Amino acid sequence: MTRAAHCIGDDALWQAHTEAKAALIDEVKQQCDIELNPDHPILGFARRMTAYKRPDLLFSELACLKAIAGQYPFQMVLEGKAHPMDHEGKQFVEILHQHLCELAGTLPIAYLPDYDMALALKLVSGSDVWLNTPS
Repeated sequence: MTRAAHCIGDDALWQAHTEAKAALIDEVKQQCDIELNPDHPILGFARRMTAYKRPDLLFSELACLKAIAGQYPFQMVLEGKAHPMDHEGKQFVEILHQHLCELAGTLPIAYLPDYDMALALKLVSGSDVWLNTPS
């Protein structure tokens, strides 16, 4: 087995990430009309929206999140959807949108609708940091 780190130089790897980040920024602009700053880190987060995956955990301390964003500017791109029969999961999507409104002006956040594998690829490859919550 050969690891990519042994075959791909640092410059080529960084260039690939930079291009992927630009593609994600373009996708966010196209879908959400939100301008992300290519110089600030993008935190990516995607989950199936259901209670046991705790999709709201990141937003449990909004004051703390605002303070961090004020000192160390970053931005977030979120994706996910609930199963059509999961009413609690649908409520989590609504709650996340409420948090986005509460953080507006402090922390740029985009929620990309219609989560699918093609969109997930853009998010994973274009994010600088990937967030996971316990499930």
